[in-house]
Amino acid sequence: MVRLGDVIVQNNKLIFSLILLFSVFGCSLNSVADALQNQSNMKAGWSTLSIQAFEVGCTAAIIEPARRDYAAAAARAGNRSPRPFPEKALRASVEPMCRCLGKRVAQTWSVAEMHG
Repeated sequence: MVRLGDVIVQNNKLIFSLILLFSVFGCSLNSVADALQNQSNMKAGWSTLSIQAFEVGCTAAIIEPARRDYAAAAARAGNRSPRPFPEKALRASVEPMCRCLGKRVAQTWSVAEMHG
């Protein structure tokens, strides 16, 4: 089983890696639906729970640095009253992307290959 702590990486390299994976695997809403129907295609060690953990970790790894960088940019600009961080809008696009990535990763590599 994949532990949530194994999935969360807090640096910008993960964001670029996710974008690369997203473009390589061609994730879309249709492919998310297809992936849901093809759970039997998952490689060894993956489960619905571990894919959900991947999604949560992936989402946090994007949202948290974005929130931090947003606040830092406002501070550097001397903006004492910045608009609120648009987390809801960002999360609305990041969660489906991370869900798709998790399913595609689970169909492509076993858990052992991911950690090896």
